[in-house]
Amino acid sequence: MEQSSTKANLVSFTGGKQPPSNVEAEEAVLGGILIDPEAMSRVVDILCSEAFYISHHKLIYQALVSLYNEGEPTDPLLLSNWLHERDLLDKIGGRAKIAILVSTTVSAVNIDALAALVMDKYRSRRLISVGNRITEIGYDESQPIADRTNSAEQAVFEIGNSLRKGQGLEPASEIAVQVWTDLEQGTNPAIATNFYDLNELIGGLYRGCMYVVAAVPGGGKSAFADQLAYDVANLHGLTSAIFSLEMPKKQVLNRFLSAESELPVKRLKARQIQEWEWSQFVAAIANVSRVNLHIDDTPGISATEIVARCRRLKSQYGELGCVVVDYLQLMVGEGSEGTRNLELAAISRRFKLMATELDVPVILISQLNRLLEQRSNKRPMLSDLRDTGALGQDADVVIGLYRDEIYNPDTSDRGRVEVGVIKHRDGELGTIKLVFDGPHTRFRNLAR
Repeated sequence: MEQSSTKANLVSFTGGKQPPSNVEAEEAVLGGILIDPEAMSRVVDILCSEAFYISHHKLIYQALVSLYNEGEPTDPLLLSNWLHERDLLDKIGGRAKIAILVSTTVSAVNIDALAALVMDKYRSRRLISVGNRITEIGYDESQPIADRTNSAEQAVFEIGNSLRKGQGLEPASEIAVQVWTDLEQGTNPAIATNFYDLNELIGGLYRGCMYVVAAVPGGGKSAFADQLAYDVANLHGLTSAIFSLEMPKKQVLNRFLSAESELPVKRLKARQIQEWEWSQFVAAIANVSRVNLHIDDTPGISATEIVARCRRLKSQYGELGCVVVDYLQLMVGEGSEGTRNLELAAISRRFKLMATELDVPVILISQLNRLLEQRSNKRPMLSDLRDTGALGQDADVVIGLYRDEIYNPDTSDRGRVEVGVIKHRDGELGTIKLVFDGPHTRFRNLAR
């Protein structure tokens, strides 16, 4: 009677349609576990109790999992005793139900496929549930529309993400075959930057990795990171995104237009273009417009909002090439982490997770501590990252920029920038030099 009521409620919830389920597959999975001592180990890491549509099937599976976790056999007798001791035996239909599961199951040969089918039906029901939840969110006008939109997006994305869970433990022999296949293909999986010495040092930008670019004010960190994003989009035809918390989007774009047109940024900002220069400016506009680059200058944007917008971008274009966040210390924490250090640590961790979740290189710009100014050698070190040590821990690569002319106007390295790799999780440290073209706010390779 209880089961019929539950079904009726679910059918009503889905507009009169029967929710997706496969009762026969559920029974076959449970029966397979009961007749084959090894069956549970094949399904326990892919099948959750919530996946069962029939409530007493859920109770039986929870009991079998408990027996398995306690190191006990998952046989009919022990299952009956376990349920009886907890006054649950009658709720699942008594010993007769267990006997039916055993008698109607021939073998557990296909239990993996059957468990996957049960999970697929469960995900379909979750999708329906999320659809109804989104409808409720839409009607709930007590919350700001931005918060409601983010909640809806997150709910849908979590379902999609559950389909891409890792495969768990894999034998080293199988992983070795995958590595061998990758090497046979002979292509570098990293996204090459436009700087050949940097590519040699760090390999390029790897998907799922977080990069930190740090420098003193005026050191070129924003220009460098933004150029990486632009070059990835321009050279590889990928989609890049820049979240600029410091500069308006028009100023960011002016840098790219300046580099393309050879017209100084200062003059573009002041709108000083001579009549004979319009043709090269129009050509620059055309070139920049062909690049799939997106710029967001929303003040006070949160890490959660950035993740949500990147999810939408990935859904729209299928693949992201690079995401730049400029810069960490301008971001505001969303929770009650306490100190500013803990706030920034939480933000740093969120972007590291985003890099993995969206399979994209994330470049996070950071300020440096003022204590650096008290040293004779002012080249950035890992300990100079401002406000949080977590940033250096989360990052796969940390790049510190150093311009000697900031401290020594008469230096022979005027117009040069040292790009120092001061942390490299999977490689060597080192320093390369680039040319910094100040009037056009761009970096170039040194002549070889």
